[in-house]
Amino acid sequence: MIIRKGTSADFNHLETFVWQAIFPAFDVEGLTAEQRAENDALVEDARNSVISAVDHDEMEVLIAYDPQQRRLAGYVIADKRPRSYASIDLIIVKKAYWGKGVAQQLLDAALVLIGDHRSVSLEVRHYNDRAKAFFAKYGFIDSGETSGDHAIPRSLLVKEKVEAEPVVEPVQEKTVAKTSKPKPVAGTSLESLNFSAAPLPEVRQDDFPTLANEPVFEDLPDFNLATDAEPIFTTGTNALATAAVDTPLFEETNLDDETITQLEAFIARAKAKKAGQPVEKIAPVPPQKSSPAPPATAPANTKVNLDPTPVLDRPLASEADETFEDGEEVPTATTVLSEPSFEFGFSEPTAEPDDSDVDEFAIVSPGVKMELEIEEIATSTAEPEAPAEASSVNNFCPNCGTALPPSAKFCFNCGTPQTVETSAVAPSQLDPLEHPGTSAVGAAIEWEVTSGEVNKESSVEQKLPPIPETALSLEPAVDDLGDAEPEEERIVDDGNDEAGAIQSAFTKRSAFTTAGLKEDFRRLLEDRVNRYFGERRLAAYFTRLQNDREFQLLRDSTLSNLKSWLDDQHGGADVSKRILDTQEDLVEYFLVESARDLHRSAFPQKLLRYQSLDWQQVDLFQLVMDYLNFGEESEQIHTDFVQMPARALKNATASFLQAAKDERIFFICDQSLISQAKNGFAMTDSAIYWKNIFQPPGQAFYKNMRAPRIEGGHLVVDEKYFDAGSRLNLKIALLLDKLRRAY
Repeated sequence: MIIRKGTSADFNHLETFVWQAIFPAFDVEGLTAEQRAENDALVEDARNSVISAVDHDEMEVLIAYDPQQRRLAGYVIADKRPRSYASIDLIIVKKAYWGKGVAQQLLDAALVLIGDHRSVSLEVRHYNDRAKAFFAKYGFIDSGETSGDHAIPRSLLVKEKVEAEPVVEPVQEKTVAKTSKPKPVAGTSLESLNFSAAPLPEVRQDDFPTLANEPVFEDLPDFNLATDAEPIFTTGTNALATAAVDTPLFEETNLDDETITQLEAFIARAKAKKAGQPVEKIAPVPPQKSSPAPPATAPANTKVNLDPTPVLDRPLASEADETFEDGEEVPTATTVLSEPSFEFGFSEPTAEPDDSDVDEFAIVSPGVKMELEIEEIATSTAEPEAPAEASSVNNFCPNCGTALPPSAKFCFNCGTPQTVETSAVAPSQLDPLEHPGTSAVGAAIEWEVTSGEVNKESSVEQKLPPIPETALSLEPAVDDLGDAEPEEERIVDDGNDEAGAIQSAFTKRSAFTTAGLKEDFRRLLEDRVNRYFGERRLAAYFTRLQNDREFQLLRDSTLSNLKSWLDDQHGGADVSKRILDTQEDLVEYFLVESARDLHRSAFPQKLLRYQSLDWQQVDLFQLVMDYLNFGEESEQIHTDFVQMPARALKNATASFLQAAKDERIFFICDQSLISQAKNGFAMTDSAIYWKNIFQPPGQAFYKNMRAPRIEGGHLVVDEKYFDAGSRLNLKIALLLDKLRRAY
């Protein structure tokens, strides 16, 4: 058996391999339809998950290959990403190789790749006792917790990392180790005891540091050495500075013959000390007070009196400009500033200091008074210019004292009607949300609606109080939950298409308000989440809606602009289409952007480019391909039907693709396990066609299609069974809802 890394070519027809390996072991009695669908999904997504792991840099796929039979015996997927626990995602062994050590070899190789320094976790179906016993042999312990959100509960097994014991290295002393004499034991002769010293560790020539490298310390006088006046390397020139052969490197120095002799004696003493020879120490000679170094070469420790240059065009306070208190001694001219080792590239020529222009960044010497600067700051901040509308930023309720925006018609705390200011709210006071068409009227409505939007102590949006009839006489009464009472003009749902009933309801009103449009959006979002993710996921999505303040501002601004537009219209088909497109786009934006982590980013963000599109100008083929995003899938897609295998095209047209002559076929997706394109789906500019295994072929036209929904792990398209995989099912449902609006 050969254990090696897997490649994409090793996993052809993997679905059949996995199906034969897990059934009937996974298909136990008592499973529900949803749980059986989860096992089926493991088979359908087997190749996708393996190919994704092969292409991932931090995941490893190992296979067991039988060279005699020339076939795949099993494989394992290990996740080594830097997290608290590495994981064994999947280990599959063909049933013919059970009990032959193939699983042991695969798991051993995976654990070696992960390493003992990492903790490892894995998931096992709760009824798979055989797998639990197998992993227990490798130190995996059942944590007692259930892992993930699966239809079939899975037990979490963990194996903690191996804690390495700290290695204590013996400290090597610089001196020879003392010989330890063992205590004599009764009946043992002294001659039999070995008192030889333990051998010293071998010191290689390249070991550093050694005893020979230890420095020798001794007090020496300050020789005040001179430095070279010019550097050896000339900056900006790709060459070394040269000099005549007879010219010494340092032409001038402070060392005389006695000083040089003293240095040579010190070097000799240091060498003798390291060599173990007797040291003859010579008394140090005090430094000779000879003539100072020539002025041409200034010593490094000499202080230079320099005039400071201005920094950032800020005048420096010079000594002549400083003022002192009575009796304070004026600094003498010996107080100087040392020149910095660098210079500012943005320095400007020195300007005359101006007492009337004192800047907070000016460099002030110690002792200088700061009254002038403080007075300027106080003067500049004493009376700031208040905006003209500052007095109308907030009003206060006369009943409970709650701060309210100036456009509020009632108190959102106690419900008391308010006196509305006649002046409009300034645009600077509103949230700077970039949205086309925002007007003062729409901004005022936004203030009114969003001021009481979020209540952190409840799991739903804050309840809107009753609206006075004098304010909105045409709007239906609103109850405490914000739901509008049914009107006579609303279309009654026949129970067959809930999504269509909702859309018809909020497009047949006699009058509109922002609060009513918000409630329509909420019902539409609830319907979409129910159809895509199920009723149990409603709480998670509405919690995200409540906490996402940025999306709330976008929604309220969009609906306020929509209401302003509706106020100027007098009904018609354009009104219904505008309302439907706006609400649907908001729901789609929320699912794609705000709630993307709740569905593991199944919808790509590039879908947002199709918000508020013109159906007459859009490239429908590109829209379909962007929504399905086949680049992240492993499905076999055919868009060029000339180069498509003739047999596959013939099978597809004979099996499920019954398009009319005038239909434009966008693609054909081949999902057959063995045969070419007998199972799969295709989309045209008018309909979707499909054929699933063990299911009859189906077709649905976008124009009269019912709302798609996901049930039991598969998609229901126009009340017919459809299944392209869990991720593709979600994408297709969103795409079909989009295309239904175009027809």
